[in-house]
Amino acid sequence: FKHQVAEQLGVMRSYLGMLESSLGQEAEKVQQQASEALQNERKTMARYLDQLKQMEMVLGEVQDEPQTEFLRKYCLVASRLQKILGESPPIARMDIQLPIISDEFKFQVWRKMFRAIMPALENLTFDPVTAQANLLVSEDRKRVECV
Repeated sequence: FKHQVAEQLGVMRSYLGMLESSLGQEAEKVQQQASEALQNERKTMARYLDQLKQMEMVLGEVQDEPQTEFLRKYCLVASRLQKILGESPPIARMDIQLPIISDEFKFQVWRKMFRAIMPALENLTFDPVTAQANLLVSEDRKRVECV
């Protein structure tokens, strides 16, 4: 019996080592994707900021000009500003894919680990008076059904 337990634990350790390695690689990939998304967002925001600074400089240059010249240039800058604000930068987006327990072996390992971690099952007695309205408690008060 001890040999079987040791063998099963060895198999579980091996599987968990492979899973840890796989998850580590996935985490590195997600980290790189996040870094790239943030760098792209930074570049986009820097371009918008540069455009706004250029408009600010133009307005600064024309503030002392005659009123008609100021209004003409101001209208051009305001029009460009409206266009820039209308083209708000796209929101950086990341899709993080979590691993899915798919094959039977992984599920068996997960189930064994779950049973080892979770407390043992206990028999419960349900009270029909305090049960949620959509639950029907059996006569022996050991089972419930959704109505």
